[in-house]
Amino acid sequence: MSRQNKNRGFGLVEIMVGMVISMIASIVVFQVFASAERQKRGTTGAADAQTNGALSLSMVESDVKAAGWGLDAHTFSDCDRVFSYVDDGVSAPGAVPNLLTPAVITEGGTGADQISIRYFDNPANANYKFALTALTAKPAAGSESMRVRSLYGCTPSVAVPKPLAIIQQSGTCTLVQITKVEKPTLTIWTESGLGAPSYNPPWAYKLANAWPAYDKGADLQCFPQLSQKTYRITNGQLELQEPDANGVLQTFQIAPDILRLQAQYGITDVCAG
Repeated sequence: MSRQNKNRGFGLVEIMVGMVISMIASIVVFQVFASAERQKRGTTGAADAQTNGALSLSMVESDVKAAGWGLDAHTFSDCDRVFSYVDDGVSAPGAVPNLLTPAVITEGGTGADQISIRYFDNPANANYKFALTALTAKPAAGSESMRVRSLYGCTPSVAVPKPLAIIQQSGTCTLVQITKVEKPTLTIWTESGLGAPSYNPPWAYKLANAWPAYDKGADLQCFPQLSQKTYRITNGQLELQEPDANGVLQTFQIAPDILRLQAQYGITDVCAG
């Protein structure tokens, strides 16, 4: 009898106690693992968010620094009145908004702001030509042509939309589109009604909106085209909206997990010396 007691195995109660102890140990181990995993994800997520934010800020900063590229700011910064027109064949014809404003912040209220940046040529264009000239004669009333000192950089190209130009004199600016040039006479034509997009209004529109006439000596600068980039937040992603080479608006996702975009203009006093 004594020998049989010594060779007896575990009883049911002992097995159940052992299983309970094992389950408790497993729960503790899994809780520690889950806590460590949460900390890891939190640390990784914060690092990713900081990286996305830094890259996004760098892109926006680079584009904002180049805002207004392609236009002689010193010549056209003092325009008190700006006349412009665009007929894109889709929307109702009218003035070009914020034509000479290099950057516009759209207030988002309690949500994210939106930043739009205007260029007068692509900053990446290696073939950019600074084309600042002047009128050599006063255009006749109703005329769609102007004689200038130089056509450098003002020749229309078949590879891109017809170039544009801004005329400035005595604080008044006007946007025009160059439809053709005559090299022998140094003449620029700004014909209307040649198809969308058209930046040259018909004569009736000019009369109705009191478009200005310019005299000899008015400044004129040609540039390839208007281009605008817009940064905005959509569903937690930073998006860039800009036209492609054909002028069709495209939207690109830049960075995920960007919750807010807040911007404001900075104004400083002019320092002399």
